Amino acid sequence: MIRCLIEEYLKLDNKVGVVAVDPSSLSGGAFLGDRTRMQVHGVDPFDKKLYIRSMASRGNFGGLSKSTKNVVKVLDAAGYDKVFVETVGAGQNDIDVRNLAHTLLVVVNPGMGDVQTLKGGIMEIAHLYVINKADYPETAKTEGEIKSFIGMLPKQGWEPNVYKTEAYQNRGVKELISGIEEHLEYIKEKK
Repeated sequence: MIRCLIEEYLKLDNKVGVVAVDPSSLSGGAFLGDRTRMQVHGVDPFDKKLYIRSMASRGNFGGLSKSTKNVVKVLDAAGYDKVFVETVGAGQNDIDVRNLAHTLLVVVNPGMGDVQTLKGGIMEIAHLYVINKADYPETAKTEGEIKSFIGMLPKQGWEPNVYKTEAYQNRGVKELISGIEEHLEYIKEKK
């Protein structure tokens, strides 16, 4: 999914930075699994419009490494228009990103199981919910569960929405970007 967002924002002439926090390997470094999936087609690796940095969580709880915030600050100071932070984000307590990012996306796959049981903490902080692999049969059920979950959240101004994407086919990505930009406008208006 992140690859599609990168490609679309680059097409819109944005300078894009990505900080991918991966689980630590036995050596203490990052597994780099996410970075290998982020190979962006048609982008010159020496182009200064895209920077991807993998970081190990180093066992840090909360889904981020301790230095993630500093890397984001450097990318912002370097003039990157969009900075994505991809967290380990596997459990209910991996929510430190809420103190760092302006817009929070939670990406799930159809048939992920009971929303409240599996990802309660993460699900509660999202501004946008993304069901990737939306061509799978369980999509409608997962969408219904997420919308039901949203209905139980306390109303706080912004109404989260659910987006269905198929990263492999690049479907639904432009709609998701519209949702991201809409949320950013909402934030600007609230300041």
